[in-house]
Amino acid sequence: MSHCNPLFSIAQVGTCVATDANPAATVTWKKNKQLLVADGKAVVITPSTRLDPATGLSTTSSMLQYVATKDDVGAVFSCVSEHELAVEQNDLEPFPIHYPSEKVSLQIMSKKPIVEGDNVTLKCHADGNPPPMSFFFHIKGQKMLVKNSDTYTLASISREAAGEYKCSLSDNEKLEASQSIVVGYLDLTLRPTGKVVKRVGENLPVTMEKSTSGDAKVSWTKNGKSVKEPVFSKLTYADAGVYLCEVSMTGITRRQSFELVVEGRPVITGLTKHRAVDAKHKVLTCEAEGVPEPSFQWSVNVTHEETSYINGKATHKITVVPKLNLTVSCSVSNKLGDDVMTINVSSGASEGPDDQAKLIVGVVVGLLFAAAAVGLIYWLYMKNSRQGSWKTGEKEVGTSEESKKLEENNHTA
Repeated sequence: MSHCNPLFSIAQVGTCVATDANPAATVTWKKNKQLLVADGKAVVITPSTRLDPATGLSTTSSMLQYVATKDDVGAVFSCVSEHELAVEQNDLEPFPIHYPSEKVSLQIMSKKPIVEGDNVTLKCHADGNPPPMSFFFHIKGQKMLVKNSDTYTLASISREAAGEYKCSLSDNEKLEASQSIVVGYLDLTLRPTGKVVKRVGENLPVTMEKSTSGDAKVSWTKNGKSVKEPVFSKLTYADAGVYLCEVSMTGITRRQSFELVVEGRPVITGLTKHRAVDAKHKVLTCEAEGVPEPSFQWSVNVTHEETSYINGKATHKITVVPKLNLTVSCSVSNKLGDDVMTINVSSGASEGPDDQAKLIVGVVVGLLFAAAAVGLIYWLYMKNSRQGSWKTGEKEVGTSEESKKLEENNHTA
């Protein structure tokens, strides 16, 4: 029976023992299944055999000493005992191989691209075994000693922190490595911001300034919908809304906004009337523009009313039952002023939207008939007048009394 006792040493691999054998067993060594041959330098094998006089059985042992290199990391060493009756192989656990560092590398563990405000972690790595756990980190001209760790974190990095960084072994500063860090940044300045209250008709300059470390994309939205960069030379009620400016580049996005409120004195833009379906009621509609929302007042009692207000445009409808012909006024007002307009409302059931047009047509037709009558009378007058005074080249025949009567008849006509 054989067993192996590993000795975790840089030179001594282990001792393999085969006990109670007769004749004595033979012990050999392998590395990664390849037979090791002792050379007295890199591979030293020391065998020994002991005979037990009482039993007549032999115990064979073999010690392996090995000069390991970095290439032997993870190598599997095995001892093989051979006997006439059996062959047995035992694998040793990989043993640690110690060697000094020959190379150092510096890694940037944070996501890329690095942008202003990120936390950036530097990791220094050396290829020695065991790995060193003390390093110097060279941070913008300062040498920082870090013990029992191979990392250093730059908290909330700024654009001024961009540049070259180094690390080295604490016990051998000649072994060093370096990396350059690029810090992206983006500044956005928008004027105005917040809530802005202006009067209708005024101008509002809007300026946007940006400073970036690379190419940036600029976009605008109004109330969540994409628009062009706003230019307000003469404000209208339709210009009111929430404007958002967004500037973005890889890894960074900046946003600023302002809410524009356009106020103005209410102005009535229309006052109309039409007959309801039942022919008994009249529906009056008053339309106005103004911000803040104007209030409506009418000079008559109403039976029904409807109100709407969208984007500075207000509409107020009322239903009335006029018993007499009357003049109705619509008044609108807000904190900035007021306006009023009147309209004539007839109590007749025949009145409709085209009453005024019918009246105009009637007047025109009447004037045309009057002009035709005057023209006819004038034409008849001229005709009779010409017939009474018509003369020819013939000699007139008749007495003087007949001539006088003829003249009198002409004058009478």
